[in-house]
Amino acid sequence: MSFAGSTLAGSAGSAGSAGSAGSAGSAGSAGSAGSAGSAGSAGSAGWSGYSGAVTHPLLYDALVRSRDGTTDELGGDVADWEQDWRPPRRTLVDLPKIGKARHMARWQPHIRGFLAEAELLQNVRFEVGKQRVQLKHRRPGADRKALEIASCIRPPLAIFKQQLADVESYARLREDRMAEILTQVLPQVSFWSASLSLDADRSRHTWELLTIALKFSMSITMQFKHALVCPRPVELSWRIQPVVMTPGYGTYPSGHATEASMFTTVALALMNQPIDSPVGQHLVRLQRRIAENRVVAGLHYPIDSEAGFALGQALGDYFVARCGVGDGLSWTARSFDGTAAAGAQTTLTPITCDNPPATAALLAYLWKAAQAEMAATGFAGP
Repeated sequence: MSFAGSTLAGSAGSAGSAGSAGSAGSAGSAGSAGSAGSAGSAGSAGWSGYSGAVTHPLLYDALVRSRDGTTDELGGDVADWEQDWRPPRRTLVDLPKIGKARHMARWQPHIRGFLAEAELLQNVRFEVGKQRVQLKHRRPGADRKALEIASCIRPPLAIFKQQLADVESYARLREDRMAEILTQVLPQVSFWSASLSLDADRSRHTWELLTIALKFSMSITMQFKHALVCPRPVELSWRIQPVVMTPGYGTYPSGHATEASMFTTVALALMNQPIDSPVGQHLVRLQRRIAENRVVAGLHYPIDSEAGFALGQALGDYFVARCGVGDGLSWTARSFDGTAAAGAQTTLTPITCDNPPATAALLAYLWKAAQAEMAATGFAGP
């Protein structure tokens, strides 16, 4: 559930080929793309070792000598740089206009991520009740009512105790699912890539946008977990004995289920594919298996997954709307009730926001770049 790195491609580097290339130094330029890219400097023969992307003692001396050897012969004064320098095909005559989304192209991917996340979070707020936590869209103006995005009602302790038997019964699948459990601890990049053929280089804008979506989902999920403060299975029974370390935060809702549902919702919107399409149904089956594996591992109850699916889909709808998809700003709010005796229930509520900002400009910029990549690979419509 945790993220390492500023882009999904970067976080994948810790388990994928890009990361191993960086750590070996044999292809150091790949290392500089990941969160551990600075490890590329260990391979002094690697490209990144001398590219300036990372510091290298030999590079300092080389840069100083190179400047001295190429500028001293020109003569003149430092103040005469405008006469000496003639940029090809363009001259900067003034500073760019401030506050424009197109400036996103100037920045590094992780900086774009920071900007887009801030843009998303500035319009959301939490309301914590006795048993319910609500996430709402905050509209400008003190007199404007906030609009619901998602809410979760906490199950009573009796339901968690009742589902301990389910968690224990799932343990019989551990031997069969162990490889999946271990490789799905981090964001499930490899599984999504295998399904949609999302290459870290060819689909870099798509991964960048999806990374922002997933980090947003985790920021929100942690707020729900913190407020609802629900115990993990191992806290109620020694018989569970999880096969991986239990995370140090609440169980409800499931972060893996939220992530996977968020990915499904945003990816299908990018591909312009309905959820009942073949690729949509495959992603739904994949998200359910990813969440189920967390129950098999002894880390979650089944009800955690159901709450996560509802939250992830609500956040996905909201994220897509903020990217400027559709008419105006509209989404479907989802309220998950974990107290229902006959089984948890999700209530759907269509929401339309009748005032700006209808679109988050920075997100819309990234959405267009990602959608163009998807269209180029054949996902242009249903």
